[in-house]
Amino acid sequence: MDQRQRILEYLIGYWREQFNLVPAMDIAENLQITDADLLPILEEMAKEGSVELYQQQRGPRDPGVVDRSISVTFRSTYVLPSRSVLKARFDELKQDFGVYKNLLYAGVSQEELFRFRPAVLEHYKQNPDVEATADLIATTRAALKRESVHPVYVRYRWATGISGDRYIIVNLWDLAELSEQEQALWANHEITELRGPSA
Repeated sequence: MDQRQRILEYLIGYWREQFNLVPAMDIAENLQITDADLLPILEEMAKEGSVELYQQQRGPRDPGVVDRSISVTFRSTYVLPSRSVLKARFDELKQDFGVYKNLLYAGVSQEELFRFRPAVLEHYKQNPDVEATADLIATTRAALKRESVHPVYVRYRWATGISGDRYIIVNLWDLAELSEQEQALWANHEITELRGPSA
């Protein structure tokens, strides 16, 4: 297996565990590739479209802001398999992890936001194992002690559409952590016409 393939396999494996960017330093350390050798390979892979490179800009005005326009430096480089690579690999798996977990596997960002009709909250308000507050749905401690209860932890916020209709917004990470059954419940209440273009 050549270096590019080793790097790509590492990135895909990391994505399937963390669903996040990989620091270039981690790639170098885990695959035992020198910094000087790794960056040119990553840049070539980015030009070919198999990975995406992100540079972290640090400065007094915008600390921690990710900026793709600055020059590549090893310690501030983060890598992600391209969406097309992740989607192709997910399709090869031929597995179903649930509506929203599937999106994560296919490369959609865990921070992607989804919008739902408020009626989905009624399911939780009627469940004695779950506490539903103004911005959080969570399984109670007592319910967690029973093995048959799959934990629920969904953070959400309210929004109002142009027509005045209220809906709730949830990030993909919280949705993907739900059981397949719970994911299907949310999917039935999703306002799909408000789904972002990357999802």
